[in-house]
Amino acid sequence: MGVASVIGAIGGLFIGGPIGGLIGYCLGKMFEGNETLKLENIFSTSKEKERFSFQISLLTLMAAVMQANGQAKRSELDFVKDYIKKAFPTEDDQKYALQLLKELLEQNIDVEGVARQVAKQMNIYHKRELIYFLLGIGYADGMLQRSEDSVILKISVLLGISHSDYNSIKTSYFAGENNGGSFYGNSYSQKTAGGSYQKTGGSSYSGSSSGSKSGGSGSGSRARRSINMSLSTAYSLLGLTSTATNEEVVKAYRSMCKKFHPDRVATLGESVVKEAEEHMMKINQAYDLIKSERNM
Repeated sequence: MGVASVIGAIGGLFIGGPIGGLIGYCLGKMFEGNETLKLENIFSTSKEKERFSFQISLLTLMAAVMQANGQAKRSELDFVKDYIKKAFPTEDDQKYALQLLKELLEQNIDVEGVARQVAKQMNIYHKRELIYFLLGIGYADGMLQRSEDSVILKISVLLGISHSDYNSIKTSYFAGENNGGSFYGNSYSQKTAGGSYQKTGGSSYSGSSSGSKSGGSGSGSRARRSINMSLSTAYSLLGLTSTATNEEVVKAYRSMCKKFHPDRVATLGESVVKEAEEHMMKINQAYDLIKSERNM
């Protein structure tokens, strides 16, 4: 068996199904005729099945999102390159991952089939983090197009992620001082003279989170930077509306802490954990803002 065939078989062993078929085909094209390449140098992270499966599933679905508008954008490619650089430990791994992405972009990806396969093989915490990165692709150019949102939302539904969780993850991308964020090309929030982002009529917040650990939740004493956030954004991050009761606010916060705590994705590597910490920091600050507004 040639190196390419062996690699394809290993991809099938770890993933199988539609993803395994795609990966096997793409790797076969990448390494066809190269019999001197050492197998252990290909995706060394495959030694850790959970992380490998996440990375390969994410690369496959990233390609699907990038195909949503018919052509991959430079900003999207830069986003994926940055992810690959952080996620894969060696330069060889990074090179092969990028080559794999390019091959995947040439394929007709069965989004529903791939998403259903991921739904069976990945736990819910890893699924939510996968959606977080896919939305990063959508927001790479500063706005989420309808076609991109449609594909990612479809994947989210197939993965069994709730609508409120999806909105919380989506909100996280424009809840910060470095990203005003847009939906479908229409500006969602505007930067004020003071540097904060706020929706029309919304309150803004800038300050350090208390890192409240209600009910044992929260991200503990990890250092967190402060961000600027509107009150409407804070409610959305917690999956709430402004009509929620104080009790519902506390319950929603505790639930979000359990769902998005960085420890839940620790096996996926440092790059994923850092993104989870960023999201958790915003959830903590959203809770602080709402408590302050309500004098809770």
